[in-house]
Amino acid sequence: MKPRELDLRDFDGVLDEVRRLRADGYEKAGNWDLAQMCQHIAIPIRDSMDGFSFEAPLAIRVLGPLVFKKRIFSTRRLRDGIKAPREIEPPPGLDADTEIRNLEALITRFRAHTGALHPSPFLGEMDKTEWEQFNTIHASHHLRYLIPRA
Repeated sequence: MKPRELDLRDFDGVLDEVRRLRADGYEKAGNWDLAQMCQHIAIPIRDSMDGFSFEAPLAIRVLGPLVFKKRIFSTRRLRDGIKAPREIEPPPGLDADTEIRNLEALITRFRAHTGALHPSPFLGEMDKTEWEQFNTIHASHHLRYLIPRA
């Protein structure tokens, strides 16, 4: 099964899609289920406010802000086949409802956040608008691997 086209434009779209997948069910076109995706999608939202617990390799830290950031924002796509760092790879067996509630809470917290934001280990400094757009692109990238049943 191939992933679908999906380009969510804001956090409301992300949450609507997650809730629809939970309510209607889905088929997996990849390895992760909805709970794993919600946990993984939540990590850069949280870490943009709290700080990241890992560092990207030097080449990525240098090229990311100069090359990858522009490509990601202009195409609104992340490249397929890039393995997530071990620190942010979700374990199997998570509870979908718990992970959805956690994602909802982090999005609410991000929206209310007025303090400084931490730079991305991959893309460098980003303002709040850029962080939201990156996170919606990131969510689209993963959620497109869940094919709605209805």
